Amino acid sequence: MSWRMGTLQGSASAKWHLCPLECMMRLVQVGCGVNAVTSKFAQTPTHIAAFGGHPECLLWLLQAGADINRQDYVGETPIHKAARAGSMECVNALLLQGAKAE
Repeated sequence: MSWRMGTLQGSASAKWHLCPLECMMRLVQVGCGVNAVTSKFAQTPTHIAAFGGHPECLLWLLQAGADINRQDYVGETPIHKAARAGSMECVNALLLQGAKAE
């Protein structure tokens, strides 16, 4: 068997992928911090999950200790990212967990 471009090649071809939550969990398991920031925009995984519309990732990150109101390089918090992306699920999840709305 060999790995190539997102597919498992062998006797039976099968597509493989991880959902965003599984990816997040694996990254943290191998040592990535839940409050780690990107070098260019100072965004955390919580910012990225909110902008991507992944409420299940947000809730997991918050349970793991992520800072719900951390600001990025322009002062936006995860709730700003969720609103910008139009993800009401993420906005609601963040509000229910205590995010500041302003």
